[in-house]
Amino acid sequence: MKVIFQDDIHKTRYHHLRELYSKDGRGKDIDAYTRALAYLLALTPETYNNRERIYNAKERSIKPLALEAGFQTSTTTRITLLAFNLFTNSTAFCDYDEDGADLTAFKKLCTPEHIFNTSLAPYFMYAIKLRYPECFVQRYDDIQGQA
Repeated sequence: MKVIFQDDIHKTRYHHLRELYSKDGRGKDIDAYTRALAYLLALTPETYNNRERIYNAKERSIKPLALEAGFQTSTTTRITLLAFNLFTNSTAFCDYDEDGADLTAFKKLCTPEHIFNTSLAPYFMYAIKLRYPECFVQRYDDIQGQA
């Protein structure tokens, strides 16, 4: 599958994260979960530069408290939320904070309506393709032509 990038910087950062997050250190054995996460974290300087605050590569785990970090903007929050969703296949991180407080208002941020309300939505869709490559074996145009 050909990877679509926002620009050359996004591409460079993505390949760096693939190497960093792969077992072999060359980016060859990276799984679909981590590939999508790396692609999204590479999108902006803020998410890329704060990748260690968002994801623990050694433990292969997300860091939900990163959603409350000072570097987060509305755009980077959307990126982080989608990255977490695709990596964990869950929105459980949207349910409660570490003290067990109900985060009903925060849950609204976890909805597709909120996450995809950005000019980065085409790249978000591509991250979904990276996460679920088996579901995108045909191009959308080809499917529409068959309808």
